[in-house]
Parts: sequence; structure tokens; C-alpha cells
Amino acid sequence: MGFVLAIVAALLGAFIGPLARLAMDSGLRPLEVAFWRAALAGVAFAVHAAVLRCPRPPARDLAKLSAFGAFGMGSLYAGYLLCIREGGAALASILLYTAPVWVLLGSILFLKEKATRRTLLAMGLSMLGVLGVSVGPGFSGRGPALAFGLLSGVAYAAYFLLGKRLLSRYPAPLIFAVALPSAAVVLAILSPPHLPSLRGLYVLLPLALLGTFAVYGLQYAALSRLAPGPAAIAALVEPVGASLLSAALFGEKLGVLGWCGLGLVLVGVALTAFASPSAPPPAPVDAPVLPPGGEAP
Repeated sequence: MGFVLAIVAALLGAFIGPLARLAMDSGLRPLEVAFWRAALAGVAFAVHAAVLRCPRPPARDLAKLSAFGAFGMGSLYAGYLLCIREGGAALASILLYTAPVWVLLGSILFLKEKATRRTLLAMGLSMLGVLGVSVGPGFSGRGPALAFGLLSGVAYAAYFLLGKRLLSRYPAPLIFAVALPSAAVVLAILSPPHLPSLRGLYVLLPLALLGTFAVYGLQYAALSRLAPGPAAIAALVEPVGASLLSAALFGEKLGVLGWCGLGLVLVGVALTAFASPSAPPPAPVDAPVLPPGGEAP
């Protein structure tokens, strides 16, 4: 059952990029899409937290949760959506998937973990894969897309390294009921949102409720039943699915170099699942991470 839940979460995660692109095609700016996604999913988590009767955290932790959402999740959502605008949903998904490798690098640089041959191989393969994807047809010369995509990957890595203590202390619905509205506030300041059209709303609702709220819940349920290794293998469905959907819906082509690059990124990410106790299992796009051990808070 855990593996099935992980596969379903990965399949739903594959729709995040294409749904976000459809929302932008309806006339919404990237940061507006990020705002509405965070705001609507935040409401869903607030209702969930209320149903569970989650206790209100102390003021000090409330401030930490707000900062965690405003800066960690805000930059994650913004970088990902801007990468979709500049380079497409397939490229954004692949670059976001470098996050576990950045976690390994951060653990080596800041947590003084030992750099093993496996970690170095994982980082090298992933970076070579990013190079292959970035020079593939349709992506070559798109520096801003590469920069925004890597920003989202680094933001996700920082989100894990800085937020894992909070994620181990409070239930996930409570955390995201505070963090997502905080992210929405920052995104609204950066790009004041407008009310979406009916067409935009049809896309934003599944993006927030299925691509965010449901993905997060399914991923937590899966990881409470699975070890990180099998969960990592199941989650590899997400970037492949996103690339195939983007090719089918929008004509985004990776080409031979792009598909080889995607393969190298996936191999590097799979290695990180077994390379370090600090590396999170690779999750569907910007899904919540877990503390070491893979147990949901």
C-alpha cells in the first residue's frame, strides 16, 4: 500500500508543471500562479488542521514557521513557476529534481558530513545531466530558465536543511496551514495578484488541491509505510511523467541529449537515497520532506 500511495503521489506531482503552464496560458503571471497555489492550498491545510484540532504553536515557533514559509516556500514556488515560463514544465521539473543533490552538498559543507565516493558520483552525474538537459533542443541558450530552475532546486534543499526540525515537531497540516499563507503574502507583495478568470480558476483549483494538498498528504502517508529507498524509486515517476505530459500537451521536446540528461539526473537522485542519512527521499515537485529515518511527524 505504501508503494502504491507513493506512485499515486508521483503521478499527481507530474501534473503540477503542465497545470501551472495552463494557468499562465490563461493570462496569469508566474508569481500570480504561485500566489494562488499557496493561498488555496493553505486554506485546505487550515481546514485539515482545524478538523484534527492541532494545538496552536508557541509564538516563537509560529514566527519560525512563518519565516520558513515566506522565504523557503516562497522562493521555491517562485523559482519553479518562473522556470516554467522561461523554459517549460519539463525543464522545471528536471531542475527541481536536483534538490537532493544540493542537500548532500549542503550536508558536506555545513554539517561536516564525509564526502564518500557515492555522494561525489551522485553529484557529478546530476550536474552532468543538468548540462545535457540545458543544451538540448528547445532549451539551449535559455540562461534565465536554467537559473530559475536551479534556484528552485537549491530552495528545496534549503527548505529541507532549515525546516526539518520544525517538520519533526508539528503535524504536517499545521505546518503548511501557517507556511503556505506566509508564502502567499510574500508572493503577493512581489507581484500583486488579480482575480483569475473562470478558465484560470478551473486550472488553479486542481493545481492547489490535487497538485499540492493531495500530493503532500499522499507522500506523507506513503513514507509512513515505506523506507526511503523504495519511496525514492517510486518518486522517480514524477519528472519522467512531467516530461512526457509536457511533450504531449505543449510540444516540449527534450531530444536525445535531454533524455540522456534526465536519465543521469534520475540516477544521481537515486544514489542520494542511499548515500547519506541527511538526504531526503526525492519527492514529487516541492512535496514536504521528512526528518531522517523517513517517519512522518
